[in-house]
Amino acid sequence: MASNEQELRWQLGQAYQLPYSTARTSLVEEILGHAEATGDDRLVFDIRVAMIDSANFGGEQGKGFESFAWCLAAYDRAEVRFTDVDLQTLLWRFKWIIGAMPNYPSISLEQTERALADMERRYRNAGRSLKAVYSEQRRFFRHLGDRAGAERAFQQWLLAPRGIVPATAKSAKPPQ
Repeated sequence: MASNEQELRWQLGQAYQLPYSTARTSLVEEILGHAEATGDDRLVFDIRVAMIDSANFGGEQGKGFESFAWCLAAYDRAEVRFTDVDLQTLLWRFKWIIGAMPNYPSISLEQTERALADMERRYRNAGRSLKAVYSEQRRFFRHLGDRAGAERAFQQWLLAPRGIVPATAKSAKPPQ
């Protein structure tokens, strides 16, 4: 497999032609290894996002954890010029990662709680609706058997606006 950006992106396009499966995930893993050798963080970011997608929809969600953590760290370091689309991509995939965490006994409840808190912080900082956060909190509380917590999160989900929260709505009080 070649190791220049154009060839790796072409290879990634070939991987996209495969159905979600362990074969697709393995191919993306191989492409990722070559991309990391280039030192091109933008390329690596894009391929790691593809890895998260392939792992999530290919039934191997745990394989997406490392790529997701790498993408968040790269975003936080701002070493690459990230766009609003990149931010939305990360926020959307946060739901998948959080949703998969309870399926892995090696991930503690405390780690999942910290990840949920980080998700909420990031959604708030980005001015996004917390609807997705409340949905994942509800799922987590249901996993724990905490019916009251699940109900609270569900009620918050019902009341949360969709999409990007306008600056005036962020600080506005709910109607009485």
